[in-house]
Amino acid sequence: MKTTVRTNPAIGETIISFTHSSGLPVYINPKPHATAFAVIAAKFGSCDTAFRLSSEKRFTSVPDGTAHFLEHKLFDSESGENAFERYALTGAEANAYTTFERTAFQFSCTENFDENLSILLDLVTHPYFTSSSVKKETGIICQEIGMYDDDPDWQLQKNLLDALYVRNPVKIDIAGTAGTIAGITPELLYRVHGAFYHPSNMVLCISGNVTPEQVAAVCDACLTADPAPDIILLPSDEPERINRRRVTSELEVAQPLFAVGIKEPVPDPSDNDLRRSAEHAILLQMMFGQSGSFYCDAYESGLLTDRFDFGYVNSRDWSYISVEGAADNPDAVLPAVLAEIEKRREVFFTDEEFSRAKKVVYASELLAYTGTADTASRMSAAALEGCDILDYADIIASVTPEDVRKRLDSGYDPDTAAISIVFPRNHTGKDTEK
Repeated sequence: MKTTVRTNPAIGETIISFTHSSGLPVYINPKPHATAFAVIAAKFGSCDTAFRLSSEKRFTSVPDGTAHFLEHKLFDSESGENAFERYALTGAEANAYTTFERTAFQFSCTENFDENLSILLDLVTHPYFTSSSVKKETGIICQEIGMYDDDPDWQLQKNLLDALYVRNPVKIDIAGTAGTIAGITPELLYRVHGAFYHPSNMVLCISGNVTPEQVAAVCDACLTADPAPDIILLPSDEPERINRRRVTSELEVAQPLFAVGIKEPVPDPSDNDLRRSAEHAILLQMMFGQSGSFYCDAYESGLLTDRFDFGYVNSRDWSYISVEGAADNPDAVLPAVLAEIEKRREVFFTDEEFSRAKKVVYASELLAYTGTADTASRMSAAALEGCDILDYADIIASVTPEDVRKRLDSGYDPDTAAISIVFPRNHTGKDTEK
């Protein structure tokens, strides 16, 4: 077994990596913690709505919600024993989740690591689906979809993405709808699993007091070296324009919630993903950080409350800026945000403001390595996109004011901005575009 050891002395972190004979990339972050955390992630998410193998001519359409449905069903086994039941016997805590671009399965434990890793590898590589179990799961997920329909934060983000995007599947609910998941069959799940759950299309990331030899031995016992399928995804045909400017809904909230989004250009494959993220993070911290003039003035005037956040969100073929929070007059937030952006195009930030924001972003990156769960999860997200998370701190440190200014000038277009608002029920304000 050939391993690669990378250490970033500036942050005191090490990642040991190797590729198992099955094709599975493995990344280990050694930590002398009592708890070990492992996550295996497949590069298959809700946005992967059509695919074909290189040997095929036609694309297979994947119903909305398939990736999430498959996540649920992989915990079943032919023996009838659910993976959660197996984890309970070993004392591990397990979970799984689906995002727009990946599906992840994880566990944390203080003992029996090898056995727990065997369970993890077994559940993602040995699917078992029947018509009756798929039908039963359909009902369970329909209930889950109904719960999310009443979740203000979920609806806020869902409506924002629907406003920003015209055709990109990122605007579709990760769980799908009752109508779309009704078309999911065992045959479809087996086909999708065979395409996307090959070890070469996954990554295994572990943070804790474990060794490469220990992990490799478990992989040897659980994984086989089968040929990897060549997957071709149907690209998104997304225009530059937004879908609509304003979307509102009414739910049980005490105060209106808002989410402002600015649709950014599709990420250039040649543009380093971590550098782009670092430049946006510093720029947004300067512009909307709680120590900056925008937030202080907006808070003192009563426009904003202490519930306020911002960030840059991106994936393979979409990216956007998000500014969100609570406000009595949420419709006043979008013009205020756009005015701040235009102001900073004309009068950029001082060196002191840049330095302060950069220190905040760098410190946040250091804190992200405190626990095993955050470390392993961030490792997996970066690895699936071909990035090394150990580089991020150095990239943050290397960003210059000129880099950030170029980032501002190349995006943050007011014509691609939209707002999502969740009003309290029986709202008596102006129009509520649906």
